[in-house]
Amino acid sequence: MGVSLGVDLSDLDICFGGFAPTLMIDTVQALDRAEEAEERLRVRRESLERAAAAEAARASEPRIWVDGDGTRWTFVLLDGVAARIERCDPAVADLRIPDKIEGIPVVALADDACAQLSGLRSVIVPDPVVSIGYCAFRGCPDLQRAALSCEGAEYDPGWFRNCPKLEDLVLPGRLDQVRPNVFDNTGLKRLRIGAGTRSIYPGTFGKGALDVIEVDPQNPYLETDGIAVYTKGRAGLVAMAVAMPSYEVAPDCIAVGRKAANGMAQLERITLPDGIEMIAEHAFAHTGLHTFAAPSALQSIAERAFFDCPCLDEVHLNEGLRSIGEHAFTRTALTALHLPSTVEQIGHPVAADAFLVYAGERATFTIAEGSDLRIDEQGALLRVCKDGLHLEWMADPRARRLRVPEGVVSIDARALLNHKALEEVEVPRSVRDIGPAAFRGCIALRRIVLSEGLQRIGDEAFLDTVIEALHLPASLEGIGLMALVVADAHSGRAATSLREVSVDPGNARFAVRSGMLLEVGGDGRLHVVHYMDTEPDVIIGREVASIAPYAFSGARHLRSLMVHSSLTDIGIRAFAVDRLIELIRIDMDEPVQGHDSFEIRFPATDRGEHQQFVALTSGAGLDARNLMEHYDNAIANVSNFDAVLNGRGLSLYDQAVRIIERLGDPVFLTDVNRQLLERIIRQQLGDVCAAIAKHDDRASLDALADLGFLNADNMNEVIERVSAVRDAAMTGYLLEMRRCRFGCAALDFEL
Repeated sequence: MGVSLGVDLSDLDICFGGFAPTLMIDTVQALDRAEEAEERLRVRRESLERAAAAEAARASEPRIWVDGDGTRWTFVLLDGVAARIERCDPAVADLRIPDKIEGIPVVALADDACAQLSGLRSVIVPDPVVSIGYCAFRGCPDLQRAALSCEGAEYDPGWFRNCPKLEDLVLPGRLDQVRPNVFDNTGLKRLRIGAGTRSIYPGTFGKGALDVIEVDPQNPYLETDGIAVYTKGRAGLVAMAVAMPSYEVAPDCIAVGRKAANGMAQLERITLPDGIEMIAEHAFAHTGLHTFAAPSALQSIAERAFFDCPCLDEVHLNEGLRSIGEHAFTRTALTALHLPSTVEQIGHPVAADAFLVYAGERATFTIAEGSDLRIDEQGALLRVCKDGLHLEWMADPRARRLRVPEGVVSIDARALLNHKALEEVEVPRSVRDIGPAAFRGCIALRRIVLSEGLQRIGDEAFLDTVIEALHLPASLEGIGLMALVVADAHSGRAATSLREVSVDPGNARFAVRSGMLLEVGGDGRLHVVHYMDTEPDVIIGREVASIAPYAFSGARHLRSLMVHSSLTDIGIRAFAVDRLIELIRIDMDEPVQGHDSFEIRFPATDRGEHQQFVALTSGAGLDARNLMEHYDNAIANVSNFDAVLNGRGLSLYDQAVRIIERLGDPVFLTDVNRQLLERIIRQQLGDVCAAIAKHDDRASLDALADLGFLNADNMNEVIERVSAVRDAAMTGYLLEMRRCRFGCAALDFEL
């Protein structure tokens, strides 16, 4: 855990019993410090409010004033009580902005007020100026030094855009935090921090190349030794500001702050006093350190503290060290790392991409005897707990097989997270729990053997593995969320690799049916855990209460799916299948407009497959209304768009038959889709009838008449269109339809 060094550690005694600073001063002192901090915040707020007021004030007409040096100032009055400088025509190279003009205080500089001034060497902004406009000093090619107002509370590097020689900068006095953007002016060599600045954003100085750092002596929060910035009293090292090959930290320092030396590639040697108790996140990352000797009081090395130190080849850790964070020594040149017996927490991994040996007699990653932690001959990190041994982490990144030692009762959460080499795992009878994400991301893991005695598999336990078969023992009582969602299945890029699941006959909790792994809930209803993509025809009965997230995701062999409308608890992307399901049947809990069920066959087109996918992965999922609406979209958008795509278009006849069927039985048909389908038929009526005639489909012609598309006004035109395809039988049928339905003569001598 990290310690924030944005506070005044001179007021704190650091108590690392809980790895967090504890306030140890008495109540009266605490109240005094709180009142002092509140007063400083009040002053800063007032400065910001004055700046905002200056920007919002009404301005007079521009006026001209010339100072004693001959510099010409163009200014305006703000509400008659303050002045804003609009433009400067300097007569000197070292410019001081006036604090008053004609007895009126200057509180603001306008946009570009002192911009594009060649020959300007330095500028001083007096205390009353609390507002500086956009690019106020930009384009001054000779500007080397700028001292900003002690009352200013903001800093914008854009003020000095295109000032390539700026190397000396005094920051605004009430700037709350120094941030990396101060080094947008890349030539800075000297920087002074004001009296009101309370913190340095972590990693700020890694972007710069300072020769000198200064802190206003009146600053109650920070101080400097000319190289690094400390909290007042030097209890906490906030940041190294000046790059040095070697540095000795102040003797009273007890904590190294987050990113304190991050990015200081020149730093090759660091000497820490014995009193250092904590090194925070990224403290010495990306430096040129060669060795590290832990101080005797050190208790915590936080995450990535020495990350990517390519020259670091020797580390000596102290007895008393309790915690080492994740990736603390990753991407270093370490060939050996020996942990003291006092270590209680080790991040996973602690030294990836180093040169350590974790397994066998030649192991160079070791833990001293007496610790609750141990490394076995396979390179597995084990912890002695009250309930027995826990497998906490597989330290050896090259291990391909793992036989969990007998006596281990738990494979802890994330124990083998993202282990790239692991292919096979055997779990002994002693293991009761496999923790959340225990094997997540083991992209080579194909085989795992579970033994009797296992009770629980945690959430995401085998997520993104490639396991192919799984036998569940009789003792298994629960499988966590997404535990069996294997690699790429949740993204839909691949079908599941887990195509063989069996359950011990003595297990009353799990069963395999219709190609699915089912779990029996406490109420006796079933939960679909996983679909193995082996059974093409799946029936999900009324007894099924829920479907797990991604249960069918990526499936490529599912041909038909039958479910009950009572099924509403469907996990995210549970049916994100990778093919067109030929038949989806929804059995209704109660009839809807005479329908006990709905059978939906999306067209075998690109649009049909897309609409089915969208329907099944939407929030409404397998709701009949939702499916029918997407089906209607699929049949309305096929004739032009899909015809040229991979030969997967729907013919005009097939489209027309589907539309006629929907208009004849319009249950769940929206008004918008009804109008769309009707327009398709009306606009292509002649072609539609000709296509129907070619298929000798008299029932569809009758349906067109029943729906009002064929009538006395257009019948002759349709008959003429059909006769053009030289189908005498269908032409005769239409003539008879005209006579019977519309009272016209049966014979047409023109035909």
